[in-house]
Amino acid sequence: MNNMLDIWQSRLQEHIKETRTYMKYMLNDHLVIVLIFFLAGAASWYSKWIRDIPAHFPSFWVMAVLFSL
Repeated sequence: MNNMLDIWQSRLQEHIKETRTYMKYMLNDHLVIVLIFFLAGAASWYSKWIRDIPAHFPSFWVMAVLFSL
């Protein structure tokens, strides 16, 4: 049983090691720029949505659910 655990731990370590080598290429690519544009678009959409919320929108309950998470 301990031998199987050792096998899985070594496989996990190898996977993490391999993932780290490729992660720097992903982050050096244009992923960061795409994420910045996505966040800017989401922030713009959210600010427009906040301005146009109807008066009968149950904002109290939405905030209660969000803060309870």
